[in-house]
Amino acid sequence: VDMEALEKVAEPLIEAQTPLIVAGYTGRYHESVASLVDLAETLCAPVLPSQVWMNFPTTHPLCAGIEQILGSRKPNPYIADADVILVIDYDMPYAPGMGSPRPNARIIHIDIDPLSQGRTLWGRGADTYIEADSREAIPALTNIIREKISPERGSQLRKRFSQLESAHKKQRTEWHELAMSKAGRRPISPDWLCHCIAQVIDEETIMLHHSISQSASGTEQIDRTKPGTLMGCPAGSIQWAPGAALGAKIAAPDKTVVSLMTDGGFVWGCPVSTLWSAVSYNAPFLSIILNNQSYGFIKRLVESSYGEGKISDQIAFEAGVDIMPSADYAMVAQACGAYGKRIESPDEVLPVLKEALEQVHNGKPAVVDVIIEREVESILKN
Repeated sequence: VDMEALEKVAEPLIEAQTPLIVAGYTGRYHESVASLVDLAETLCAPVLPSQVWMNFPTTHPLCAGIEQILGSRKPNPYIADADVILVIDYDMPYAPGMGSPRPNARIIHIDIDPLSQGRTLWGRGADTYIEADSREAIPALTNIIREKISPERGSQLRKRFSQLESAHKKQRTEWHELAMSKAGRRPISPDWLCHCIAQVIDEETIMLHHSISQSASGTEQIDRTKPGTLMGCPAGSIQWAPGAALGAKIAAPDKTVVSLMTDGGFVWGCPVSTLWSAVSYNAPFLSIILNNQSYGFIKRLVESSYGEGKISDQIAFEAGVDIMPSADYAMVAQACGAYGKRIESPDEVLPVLKEALEQVHNGKPAVVDVIIEREVESILKN
């Protein structure tokens, strides 16, 4: 680690009024999660983790949510408010993110990959780039900051911690209320579905998350607190989730693996070969399909050309944005020797998820096909 470079960035981080730490794939090294928590608590700065790894506990008072792609309800306020952003092991998401820093915000980028130097971050490059292994850089930077913080500044930072803690509690309460307000909605709300998923999994469950248009529902409703319990697709592979779940189960045979995916992702993910392999090689996992019978984001791109709500059935068919009528994915699972169930009523969600997980714990892969709202948040209005 270039200690001199870390010394130079420590001061602006300490003096920042609204700092933000953005972590991309830091959690690929499990020990780095605790180091990142220590840095955040020392600096009393919020942390915005990505959907790619479990970088920071979502229940921690300094967690600023999880970075959203496509499915965001609104831009993350921490990005827009930050005067200094510390970016660690991070690539911009493959799909458009929500929110951008203020023009005069200082961006500090730490990454071990030399090719990431000068890479665009929110439309511009970093002001300071430090090539370093985050496993060494994070603890070293924490120690430097701890030594440099004066008693007076430390008191100010503790006040900021209290403010962030209150904001975190308020945010989580709003997310919970949102899910509960949609508990009886039909077609099923993604918020209610993900709220129910959180009720049936434990903190050791490995969660594979690739829901794209409904990504906000999953990251807001499902907490992850332990290293290695969240993985997401880092690139544009729509078919990622089924195979990733199989690989995760083979790599961690004693863990419960749950994969949350789109219907398009299931179709493209070679479900027959994946499920057949899971059955044949005793690698059971649960696939939960957010089935809106369309390629939601692509549909929004087409709508941007024709106008909101003005796509005819013929245009939708020609553009290939609808998956209608959808195949019976539950029967696809059954044909491979797995458990399969389709859900269309919100009161079925909890009991079917429990039944499916019981099947998985008994050694049988499971697929739960959930018919959800076809309408998604418009991500192009802004």
